[in-house]
Amino acid sequence: MEETGYPIRVLDLLFVRADISNHHEFAATEPDGHQIALMFRCELASGKGNPTISVPDSSQVGVAWVKIAELESIALYPKVLARHIFKLRSGAESPKY
Repeated sequence: MEETGYPIRVLDLLFVRADISNHHEFAATEPDGHQIALMFRCELASGKGNPTISVPDSSQVGVAWVKIAELESIALYPKVLARHIFKLRSGAESPKY
């Protein structure tokens, strides 16, 4: 079950992201954070689900299914991730980390 409430099938590992907070735009508010994010290619197991946030972040305002073509118009962090997703979608190779 994905955190949005949709049942999914996990496919392959796409990206590994090491986030050291004092190196990005949140450095002033989160100076000592370090996070490892593993991002996978997934597909919906069924079209049914309960699109709710199971464990929301304190600043999270909602859940949305976003088309790949719209990635550059939303708040996606890191912003460079959209470019790598577009490359994968076109069949090009993209670094995992």
